[in-house]
Amino acid sequence: MASSPFYDPEVYAEPQPWANRPSTILGITITFMILSGLSVLSRLYVRFKVVRSPGWDDLFVGLYLMTTTAAAIAICLLPSYGLGDHLLHLDVQKLRMFLILFYVANACYVSSTAFIKLSLLFQYLRIFEHGTILRRICTTLIIIIALWGTAYAFMAWFPCFPVSGFWMVSRTAKCYAFGASIPNPDAFAATFESHTATNMVFDIMVLAIPIPLYFEQGTPSKARVNLVVLFSMGCLVNVFAVWRLGTIIQHKGGTYPILDPTWYGPSMILLAVLEVSVASICGSVPVFWPVLSERLGFSGRIFVTREVEVTTEERLKHMRGISDSSSSNSSTTDLPIQGEEEHQQQHYMDAFIIGQVDPLRRDHVLGADAHVTCDRETAPERRRWHIDG
Repeated sequence: MASSPFYDPEVYAEPQPWANRPSTILGITITFMILSGLSVLSRLYVRFKVVRSPGWDDLFVGLYLMTTTAAAIAICLLPSYGLGDHLLHLDVQKLRMFLILFYVANACYVSSTAFIKLSLLFQYLRIFEHGTILRRICTTLIIIIALWGTAYAFMAWFPCFPVSGFWMVSRTAKCYAFGASIPNPDAFAATFESHTATNMVFDIMVLAIPIPLYFEQGTPSKARVNLVVLFSMGCLVNVFAVWRLGTIIQHKGGTYPILDPTWYGPSMILLAVLEVSVASICGSVPVFWPVLSERLGFSGRIFVTREVEVTTEERLKHMRGISDSSSSNSSTTDLPIQGEEEHQQQHYMDAFIIGQVDPLRRDHVLGADAHVTCDRETAPERRRWHIDG
């Protein structure tokens, strides 16, 4: 039988690849989405409940969690509707359901790639003080990636007019970009290739921003080790992105050598899952790991840049008769229970915390190398907070 755009005897004679098996698709997707979800939820818990300083980065990582959860559900359902099998083996109802689920998974993936990068960039804004080159770079990238993400997300969520034309395969629908697999396979493949390539470039740029901190004079050796760990995780994200780009180019987004997206799609989809999952873990670990390690009794801490230590001193010797020698034995003591809630409210309204919550705030922002001492005197106690960069 002669080959056609939908059939080639050599392709149909190939054994089913490992990535096309339903067990593989479900196993990888569920495992990595659970790891990603736990990392993001741990991060949000620490920001909202422990340090009580949520920011713009947490908003975007929350949006990422919602879109990737929806994408993961769609991907887990796809094997039941033909993912991993040849397109010609599907009946009309299965094909239509496959296209609906693929539409949801692809649109959510495209959106999540922008959300996770914006989250990381806003996280960097918590670190770099105003006026520095690195902060200007972060702000510029936020604008560029926001525009890039909006453009591709629009093409993914509205691939046809009306949108139902994507899965109804209507001749009257006007489809383009992500929706042009049948009327224009070359444009369909070019859209996937361009998004994956630009996504990879932006991943590299975002990953490279903290590198100067590694060579900065005065950076502790432990902080350098932590930066290497995070940089290694970021490199793994780019490995998956390059691998996915090569697969998309090889099969032109599932349209070459024949139009068979259900057969060629699994490897591209799984690499997308690995890419965004590892990226979210990389961005969440520096936030929740210090709290987790402290509660588990570990001494190691992982931060994006450098550590911040908060020391509380209580001097009540004029009331309790505590000698200078005894008070000098410990630089940190428990705060009295009375008035604790009031004190915490005052502390979290501090200018430093407000600056952390709103990284775009131009006043009262603590520089990376600053030393701030705030003495707050109340009768009959005196508290001193030291925050060292």
